[in-house]
Amino acid sequence: GEGVSDLLEILDLQAQMLELTADFDGPAEGTVLEAQLQEGRGAVASILVQQGRLKKGDYIVAGRGFGRVRDIMDDRGGRSDAAFPSDPVTVSGLGEVPNAGDQVFVVKNLREAETAAKERVAAERQRSLTRERVTLDNILERMSEADKKELSIILKADVQGSVETITAALGKMSNEEVRVSIKHSAVGGISESDVSLADASAAIIVGFNVTASGKVRRAADDSGIDIRYYDVIYDITDDIEKAITGMLEPE
Repeated sequence: GEGVSDLLEILDLQAQMLELTADFDGPAEGTVLEAQLQEGRGAVASILVQQGRLKKGDYIVAGRGFGRVRDIMDDRGGRSDAAFPSDPVTVSGLGEVPNAGDQVFVVKNLREAETAAKERVAAERQRSLTRERVTLDNILERMSEADKKELSIILKADVQGSVETITAALGKMSNEEVRVSIKHSAVGGISESDVSLADASAAIIVGFNVTASGKVRRAADDSGIDIRYYDVIYDITDDIEKAITGMLEPE
């Protein structure tokens, strides 16, 4: 607890000097801090309200997710009817899990919310379909990439922040001989479709703070799919590093 009061005092001074202000009455805007699937509540997003007033019943858009605010919970787990600028709250009622960092805003009705969410999904899809064109400058690099061995991974985690962190960590582990390829990553438990994708792409399934049902485990056993469960990110990177080392050509 040491230094907290000094920190708050400095932050308050900075806010005054920078003239940081917010609207407490208009439609709410904010940012997703974290998101996950919760049993009984569906897609849940922890957001920081930055402008306006967020009320229970508001129609909101959060990244690819949209819906009507079903409930609002404060940072101590208490239910609330509204949230204001600087309030960190958790809301439910979204149809899909958004990404950490996605912008949140209130719209007039469900149709507007759906339209805005679809536009964001379309933009994400367009970015994912964009491929670097093959030119004389990069053709040799492409050919050398094709000769690399590939370690394919399907990643499932409990929250979006974990998905992003693990994906970034694994993406840095590729080397001159072996490329780590994330075939699919998402929030939620390991499903039969994950097993099917792993079978088709010769991938291993990595689960972080999630489990698989007995039916899914049996399907994985029948297909010879390796499912690894973790609760520490460093254990994942250690095991993947060992796997990469095992794939290297002996010198």
